[in-house]
Amino acid sequence: MIGTYEGAAAKGRLSTLLSKAVPAWQTRPDSEHEQAVIRLVVGLVASAYLLFLISAPTSSLPIKYVTIFGIAIFFIAAIGIMLWLVINPAVSPR
Repeated sequence: MIGTYEGAAAKGRLSTLLSKAVPAWQTRPDSEHEQAVIRLVVGLVASAYLLFLISAPTSSLPIKYVTIFGIAIFFIAAIGIMLWLVINPAVSPR
């Protein structure tokens, strides 16, 4: 039970922070905007790890290019989703 309560409290803090950042998100009944922020944070952590791995002198140049290209595509998509949620704050149809 404690883990559930802590998770709900953390979710409440994130919702409050996001609602202050983008007031249109206050009325959203879903958590799409929270998922977009989490996607960016996880992407940053994963990107930092991948960039650390390819910074080794033994990494080949094609692997470095492919990794950086993949990271760039991920962030273009993630930022695109975030911008779409800012431009169109309505709930997604299911």
